[in-house]
Amino acid sequence: MTKSTLFSIALAFAIAPMSFGSSLYFQGFETDTSGWYPDTSGTTTGTITRVASGGGSLGLTAADGSYYAEVTNSDNSYQPATPGSPGYGTGGYSLFGNSSAAPYPGSPFTQSIDVYVNTLLTMPAGVQDGFWIDDAPSSTSPNDVLLNGGTGYGGEHNFRLAYNGSSVGISLDGETSPLYTATTSGWYDFEFTYSQSDGIPTDISNTTLAIATVGGTTLASQILANDSDGDPLENQYLAGPGYTWLPVWANGFSNDTLGIDDVQAYTTTSVIPEPSSFVPCGVGLAALAFAAYRRRRSRRSL
Repeated sequence: MTKSTLFSIALAFAIAPMSFGSSLYFQGFETDTSGWYPDTSGTTTGTITRVASGGGSLGLTAADGSYYAEVTNSDNSYQPATPGSPGYGTGGYSLFGNSSAAPYPGSPFTQSIDVYVNTLLTMPAGVQDGFWIDDAPSSTSPNDVLLNGGTGYGGEHNFRLAYNGSSVGISLDGETSPLYTATTSGWYDFEFTYSQSDGIPTDISNTTLAIATVGGTTLASQILANDSDGDPLENQYLAGPGYTWLPVWANGFSNDTLGIDDVQAYTTTSVIPEPSSFVPCGVGLAALAFAAYRRRRSRRSL
């Protein structure tokens, strides 16, 4: 994935301090599992199950409230197993409650998900990452509207989690060095904050990827330009929340089960000036179209 790193963690927070604004979407699994779409296209059927704190197959204490969710892998739905490769599935996705591409909320916004990280797990032989957490925003770019149903794949970034039995290296977009190494099992909040980089509409927008504790303490952060795969997402086309997705999940890793909680999107405040122009968004982003397109786009060698 092509990208450029813009600032270090210290410079990022010095230039653009951010704080919670207003909620755009929240699913804490306290009453249901609506808004999360399991993948059913693989050799096993992905599921999502609402679980009381301390229950389920993982027996986790919920990250927040009294319930969390257990999602299961749809084996081989991302990339089928081949000789020498165990194959990869996906754990489903959320569109943050939207049935169409969301409009820009008027300020930078964050998409986040809590995932339980068990540092004692190991990965199957030949596997580089246990799974990814992959996000993208919506977009009003004419090309994105035409080809992607309004998803801004120029703003697609991911956390990749590599397990060795005692710690978990968490890297960004295939970088060789981890952004952060988790040595303690527990819930971690994975955040993608999308923002316009400056007041020039045609400049490339940014994403701040952060790993935080559930209590809100930032453990590591990095700002990346939204030019993934050579597909720049300009400031003027950055729209609202898009998706969060659990792809490249190695078949059988973590017994094909992960714990998630608090899938949400919310606005943030920032000192970065906003471009003066914005094109309203009103294009379709159906769940089934998303799943089909992502499978076509992502089926590549790992």
